[in-house]
Amino acid sequence: KFELAVGISLDKYNKRAKLMGDLLKVLQQWYQSKCDGIWEHMYGVEIDTLDNPGWTVSLTGEADKKSINIFVDRSEDNWLSVKSCNDNFVAYGGINNLEEILAHAVEWINS
Repeated sequence: KFELAVGISLDKYNKRAKLMGDLLKVLQQWYQSKCDGIWEHMYGVEIDTLDNPGWTVSLTGEADKKSINIFVDRSEDNWLSVKSCNDNFVAYGGINNLEEILAHAVEWINS
């Protein structure tokens, strides 16, 4: 059973859940817009876990997107590394940083 963290209000939880849903919706729409019968066989989206533990997200198959180079080390479990260029996006983060990674991915998609 998963429970809300102590001290987090239901309103705050609902806002975060909506944000995560919005991020996933943008990611799905981007992926769908790219699929043409050929693109999806060479490019796409990957979301995976790391063994330290954490997350990795990569997007490939774009063009003319902005470069991003971010590294933030807040703690052992709260860190983020984002690198992108005009045609791919790769990010890694701590176990609780998936939402933040996806926010950077959406920013890159929209750049």
